[in-house]
Amino acid sequence: MIPQLTRYFCWALVVATLANGATAYLKRVGLLDRTAYNEYVSIYCNPPTLPCSCMRDPTGANADRDESNEVVSNSLPSRRYVYEVNGYERALKPIKDGLFAGFLALSLALIAIGRAARPAPIELRAFAPLSLSIGLGLVIALGSWGPTLAALGLRPFAFLGVAIFGGWISGQLASVSRALVLLLVVQLALVIAEFWIGIPLRFCDLGFRAAGSLVIANSLGVFSVVALAFCLSFPIPRWVSGLAVLATITLLYASASGTGIVCLFALGCYFLYSQFLQKHRIYLFLVGATVIPLFLWKLPEIANRPGLYQSVLAKEGRLDNLKTLVANASVGQFLLGQGLGFGSNASLTAVKDAPTALPNSGTGEKFSADSTVTAMFIQIGAIGVICFYGLIVWAAIRDQRLRPFYLVFGTASLAIIVTELFPVNLLLGLALAHTLWNRERKR
Repeated sequence: MIPQLTRYFCWALVVATLANGATAYLKRVGLLDRTAYNEYVSIYCNPPTLPCSCMRDPTGANADRDESNEVVSNSLPSRRYVYEVNGYERALKPIKDGLFAGFLALSLALIAIGRAARPAPIELRAFAPLSLSIGLGLVIALGSWGPTLAALGLRPFAFLGVAIFGGWISGQLASVSRALVLLLVVQLALVIAEFWIGIPLRFCDLGFRAAGSLVIANSLGVFSVVALAFCLSFPIPRWVSGLAVLATITLLYASASGTGIVCLFALGCYFLYSQFLQKHRIYLFLVGATVIPLFLWKLPEIANRPGLYQSVLAKEGRLDNLKTLVANASVGQFLLGQGLGFGSNASLTAVKDAPTALPNSGTGEKFSADSTVTAMFIQIGAIGVICFYGLIVWAAIRDQRLRPFYLVFGTASLAIIVTELFPVNLLLGLALAHTLWNRERKR
């Protein structure tokens, strides 16, 4: 029964991942809203023919800048066409929420009929600090922002429910790995088609950049490496793992994801250490002192993104935003945050669709977190950040099999909100379920 349910779940995972960004992808390749697609090609493509490998700037602004989403968004038609999804175009978005809800409902049903074990309280101790922090964040959100924002704020933490109640699937994750390889291959096919008939996401001095069905190019890169780390953690045929590696490298090249490249480098360093440097530690210092600095120096060139570090180090970059939040927070806000949902993508979407649904705070609906650290800090405070990353460290120490996954996930979390990125957030829940329920231990 469990293997059959796992197969159904794997197919549902593939469908939900593709459906989540299907409308955005279909618009980029001209299979949806063809009139707007033709208009975009005529305005931005240089020359205005296919394949449209890069985007010219019709406003005459300086074109040798980086192709960050903010830069592309400054061109009004491009933002409306590439990133905005309205009305019927959002019809497929709830599928991912349905997958989370369906998994939890199925898990509870299996526990009720005795086909799955109940979570033992002693095994849940590692989850208690983060759960309590989330509970406090929920109370703060209910008091400060109301039930709508509070409910939306629970979505990024759905992975905890998957981990706690998903023990039945913890021994079947090799099947999930094969489904992820299929997803990587499908994304590769989508990117190839996107190159030939899709509209570009970067300026002409930088060339083509793809997003597949992940909507944002950086999301495609991060998903690819996280999925690869998950796949390599479980026994799959060598040719399948080789296919996953090849697909991931190609998708990283096409997406030009700096975060994804750093994650792949971290994954490679982990396997190099575990397979070689751990036994020959004389080389460990040499690698750390030469290869890592050289990689960081050449990263903008590798990603073909000259302004890559600006998003982190420049004024109003990730570090500056976090520094400003810490400096402006009261003691209570610093420790406990400002409530679930504050600054989340879901809350911003809700405000855009129905501004009266949320309180007019003057700041909450305008603030958007840019990394998991910032999102956790603003919602559940410094205590919540410590609890979240403490859980990840605990899981990596406890579960050697999934240690590469936790390393990649933690690295990616420093640059994007991975708890809001589907299916990466679901994979975190499945990984934690394996760590919690599987009897394998550190060897």
